[in-house]
Amino acid sequence: MSLRKAVVMVTVLLALGAYVYFVEFAREREEAEKKKLFTFDKEAVTAVTLTYPDRQIQLEKNGEQWRLTQPIQGRCGDGAKPRQRYRRCRSPPHPR
Repeated sequence: MSLRKAVVMVTVLLALGAYVYFVEFAREREEAEKKKLFTFDKEAVTAVTLTYPDRQIQLEKNGEQWRLTQPIQGRCGDGAKPRQRYRRCRSPPHPR
């Protein structure tokens, strides 16, 4: 294969890659944005309430820290292992 053919093939390959990246990926991102149920600013959210038939869970943001306020109060997500975090947020502290 001559050098000229190799340069042409590389140029075609780069052009095809640029098309896929700039056109097709942009189209996929745009379609994903259309499928979102809600669009909002993450920093503007200060509370989240999840309502189920048998219970309600409420989280409130205080600065950068989220706190579980209902059904019990306490900090969640403070770097504990996931199982410990679940236990801590699920059950009230035991009296001593």
